[in-house]
Amino acid sequence: MTEPPPHHFGDPRSPGRFRWEQTDSARVLHVLGEVDLSNASQVLAALDDLGDRQLVVDLTEVDFIDSTGLGYLVELQSSTGRGVGLKVLEGSQVDRLLDLTGLKSVFSVDLVSG
Repeated sequence: MTEPPPHHFGDPRSPGRFRWEQTDSARVLHVLGEVDLSNASQVLAALDDLGDRQLVVDLTEVDFIDSTGLGYLVELQSSTGRGVGLKVLEGSQVDRLLDLTGLKSVFSVDLVSG
């Protein structure tokens, strides 16, 4: 099965991109690059129509996320009515920020060794 090419979100010159992976039980959103004020709302919009599938947001290829991006993840967690899984590269900026803000206890976080 070939993966679809990444879609740009926000400004086409933005370093943020994403791609989907669909499994029987989960929808996995692989986010690449940056998630910030300029594109975070598009990430959330891409998650519309989840149906009854579990959602996993793979942030292992995210170089940078700001408070707006984190805010949208929290909004997503509260709006879905079920747990959102995050896949995060251990020791990355995203990992440190989730730890610093206490959000690791809010999400189901899968730490991946780099």
